[in-house]
Amino acid sequence: MNIFGKRLARAVHRQAIAVVLMAMGAVIVATIALMLVTGYPFDRVLFEAVSAFGTVGLSTGITYELPPAAEVILAALMFLGRIGPLFSEKSRRIAEADSVAVIGLGRFGSALAEELMASGTEVLGIDVSEEIVQSFNGVLTQVVRADSTKEEVLRQLAVDQFDRVVVAIGDDVQASILTASVLLHLNVPVIWAKAIGEQHGRILEQLGVHHVIFPENDMGRRVAHLVRGAAMDYLEVERGYAMAKISPPQVIRGIPLGQTGIRKSHGITVTAYKTLAEQWRNADNQTVVNEGDTILIVGPTAQVEAFAQLR
Repeated sequence: MNIFGKRLARAVHRQAIAVVLMAMGAVIVATIALMLVTGYPFDRVLFEAVSAFGTVGLSTGITYELPPAAEVILAALMFLGRIGPLFSEKSRRIAEADSVAVIGLGRFGSALAEELMASGTEVLGIDVSEEIVQSFNGVLTQVVRADSTKEEVLRQLAVDQFDRVVVAIGDDVQASILTASVLLHLNVPVIWAKAIGEQHGRILEQLGVHHVIFPENDMGRRVAHLVRGAAMDYLEVERGYAMAKISPPQVIRGIPLGQTGIRKSHGITVTAYKTLAEQWRNADNQTVVNEGDTILIVGPTAQVEAFAQLR
């Protein structure tokens, strides 16, 4: 929700709902009690109760005729109406752990934001392009056109109150670095930033960005392994250690995995397997895989690559 260019936090929404429900409950209970102790009709008693809770000083003229018990009820309503909202939850943070701000809605940022939305995460998208912002209107929880290099702009959008912010700016290195610097100055707890090269990533790391990612480089390495045809899918967990989905080579077919000795001879581990008619299952020493099955292997990158080449 935006009002006069300001974004209202979800905590503010919850606070408003809590105050309304509290007020309705207090007024309803007080109205019933006043009807029981006074005998006045519903409309006049309701007016007195609402007026007391709102402390507006209006009356239908029955205030001075009320018995002591009714006066106590009205006094309690007045007291509750004055201090009740003070006990509601304060708007401390605009987003909880299930919300993310994504700055830069290019190919990488947009894919990231849409995937977060699909997983049930609320997303605030920020980009300088009016066309891009309009295209994501209604797709993300909120999308705003803004210059993320300006600290005051990010404060107005309450980006500093997000637990996690992703800087997905790729085309403009200067804007990426300045945005990351502003977020660090705002003490954002967790910052992820996209780097388009080693030098860009090094600067972001020197600034203190918590997580620097290289999507183009990582995807390039992954595709390189897939292009060779050795694996159906490939994921480098980190430099030097990888996971691959492959067809089981001849050396392990029809034999319980515990008897193959592949961990000692090839330096990899089969962690899961899947047949044509079944779902993925965890593998153990008694697991037997056959031609047509699919297995998931993990281990040092070189060993995984070499084992995937076996036929």
